[in-house]
Amino acid sequence: MSGRPNNIEKGYFGESGRQVHFRRSGSKKIGAEKAKWNETPLLCLPPAPHSGAFFESFIGDIAEKRTVIVPDCPGYGGSDRIEKPDISISDYANRLAICFDGLSKVDLFGFHSGTLIAIEMARIFPNIVGDITLVDIPCFNKSVRDTQTSKLKTGLPSDIGGSYDRAVTQRRAGINEDRAFELWVETLRSGRFQSDLFRAAFAYDCEKEFPDFDRLVTVIATQSGLLEATRQAAELLPKANLIERLDILPPTFEIHANDIADLI
Repeated sequence: MSGRPNNIEKGYFGESGRQVHFRRSGSKKIGAEKAKWNETPLLCLPPAPHSGAFFESFIGDIAEKRTVIVPDCPGYGGSDRIEKPDISISDYANRLAICFDGLSKVDLFGFHSGTLIAIEMARIFPNIVGDITLVDIPCFNKSVRDTQTSKLKTGLPSDIGGSYDRAVTQRRAGINEDRAFELWVETLRSGRFQSDLFRAAFAYDCEKEFPDFDRLVTVIATQSGLLEATRQAAELLPKANLIERLDILPPTFEIHANDIADLI
């Protein structure tokens, strides 16, 4: 693992009230290394309720090969929320399309809820989106989606102490205390709207939408709670190339960032 790079640029796309905060890294190679440089930027879509900070360790590996752009999904991190009831995955995809500004081609990479946004971005903007790589897809039937939706909470986070303990004190091996604390703090920035993207993901009907998605897509299934769901997604996607990496365990993008990077 290369670790978190020192040359991450931060900024905003869009106008006031519709701004998308982003991280960007990658310096174009010259000379003998130029041939290894991928000219197409990679847009990485983080999972709810995280901001783009989630991918900072991963950026360290990918940015050696190409430019990487990591937005905060609307309502998370530093990005403005989409001010409407019942925000859909398509709403997220359309708002995040501001990241395409000035680019003729972009490859997409998504993790968890970010995979669904990637699918919709490719569907809505087929001429801009190039390669698509999805890791651990939340593909559930209606019964599971309804059950998970019923568990979502509204209002401000109330169990701050318990949340801290789960994320920091009881953090997984392979992530240090400072990094765990940083990621936990980022998840709190969405406040009372932390469930927005979860709700949109559970409203997304993969069984209906995936069979009509006629694009090549690389699907990576890791040893996680979404292993079976990801296998199901690969069966539903007509042109999926399924790669099972059961040696990759959480925290996926901290201790296995280079393994995932090698698959893109």
